[in-house]
Amino acid sequence: MGLRMSNIGLSKEWALRWLRGSIASYMRGKISLPMLIGRVKRCIESYGVSPSEVESLAQSIILDPGLMLGGQEERQKVLEPLFNYLRELKKSP
Repeated sequence: MGLRMSNIGLSKEWALRWLRGSIASYMRGKISLPMLIGRVKRCIESYGVSPSEVESLAQSIILDPGLMLGGQEERQKVLEPLFNYLRELKKSP
């Protein structure tokens, strides 16, 4: 049982890293919004990632000065559709 919980934790860590890369790819125009949303859904449904965790991850990308993805306002604007999706997801039962 302890091993299984450990594997779930590792899977969630992997899913969060995958999402971070996916969000950056979306911001660079490498993947579409529907593809990003699909990955977010998969991480939530299959890996136990919460919408709040995705939102925090996206916020950290907005604030990360090490990423060459434009200024904070530009990043916020690009990620607004993702934040809208996450807000809707939190509202649904």
